[in-house]
Amino acid sequence: EQAGGGTDSWELLSNVNLQPDVARHILSKLSVIKEDYVAIHIRNTDYQTDYQNLFSWLRPQLINKQILICSDDANMFEQARLTFDQSTVFSVSNTFAQINTQNQPLHIHEKYHNDLEKKNATIDALTDLLALGGASDLFFSKVNPALGVTEFCLEVV
Repeated sequence: EQAGGGTDSWELLSNVNLQPDVARHILSKLSVIKEDYVAIHIRNTDYQTDYQNLFSWLRPQLINKQILICSDDANMFEQARLTFDQSTVFSVSNTFAQINTQNQPLHIHEKYHNDLEKKNATIDALTDLLALGGASDLFFSKVNPALGVTEFCLEVV
């Protein structure tokens, strides 16, 4: 999708086997999602996103839609809820409610206080990944790793 693993990530996913309790947890989160939803992935900590322009562009197109928000920035859920006020905005992750990310990416493990917090954040990330994959449309801005910022170049999958 963005500056992640590319084709290597697909290889990894094809070899992942979840522990039964983790799989049940993820399935329970995904089971409450209504069938027809769109997703927005916002990377906004280690890479900054021009999410305001992205949200402004998407707002008229997503009226009355179910919108899944997945982000590494705790503020994005509230920003999305305010912007898409004529839609239903939701998340499948609990990490933001449990951890103060302090504008650090969720994959920086030093901010977690114990192994359980690390495990829960990892499970949330996997849940987000699978939920993003189930969306009818996926919206995100491209990351330009050389600049450390995202370009306002919308990708729609």
